[in-house]
Amino acid sequence: MNTKLITGAGLLLTLGHASPAPATIVTNGSFEEGVVLDGYRTVLAGDAFVRGWEVFGTSIDVLTSPRWTAASGVQSLDLAGTPGVGGVRQWVATEPGSSYLVRFALSRNDEGEGDKTVLFSWGSQTEQLLGGPQGSWSIVERLCVATDPATLISFASPEVGLYGGTLDDVSVTAVPAPASVFPIGIAALAARRRRRGTR
Repeated sequence: MNTKLITGAGLLLTLGHASPAPATIVTNGSFEEGVVLDGYRTVLAGDAFVRGWEVFGTSIDVLTSPRWTAASGVQSLDLAGTPGVGGVRQWVATEPGSSYLVRFALSRNDEGEGDKTVLFSWGSQTEQLLGGPQGSWSIVERLCVATDPATLISFASPEVGLYGGTLDDVSVTAVPAPASVFPIGIAALAARRRRRGTR
């Protein structure tokens, strides 16, 4: 997996017009669809309560405010559910060879013992990550390359326990190919130099 962070393309600034932010291709990335009214709700594997996501393993817990502070909206996920650990996964439409920025927030349920790490997977590539302490969120960004027309993205708790890593605010956005970006910026710079030369 390519884990480089994306850096800004300064040449684009010479164009004077900001490009619109690309839309995420993930469904229900902040887990707001499927409303929990109080505290948390356990969702067992195979239950379609969390729209757009498949729950696998044993279970997850959907957490809600005010007891839990989400990174986005009011709901987030504890991947070590009650009564056992699980995960969520979703197929996203991708173009082979294209790059995608995967962004998500991680924290921890520190109310009891348990493995607080989260297994993040993009296709066949997996990385084990640890978020911030309960009440704070670590933002993770990964630049990933698709090899198939559909890619499975998943997040899971790796060990047994009832208090695991927590997840929120998942997005996957296409990254413009460099060949389609930089020639525009270079042409703009060349035009500016020609104008200066005629003064």
